[in-house]
Amino acid sequence: MLIPNPPYSSMVSYPILSPYKLFPENERFDKDFAVHDRNQRQKERMFKDMALEKHRLAGLERDAQRWEKMEHEANRADQVQEFKRQVFLHGKHNMSG
Repeated sequence: MLIPNPPYSSMVSYPILSPYKLFPENERFDKDFAVHDRNQRQKERMFKDMALEKHRLAGLERDAQRWEKMEHEANRADQVQEFKRQVFLHGKHNMSG
């Protein structure tokens, strides 16, 4: 269907067809605002959940790094203790037993 070129003063009565082609008809004529609100709330909830998940993962990574550091310190302390036990043997020469 061809729409004749109207004068600019009467363009209010002629719809612009090109933007309507960008949306599917089920979205264009969907007037159920409860569905729209529900979809909007779901999107917002999804973003909040993603932010909480990101924060939780950051905490888990921080905790894992802390445990690795504590294990490394414990291993280092064990190595130092073993080194002292082997090197400082001269005090054990006079032990009876």
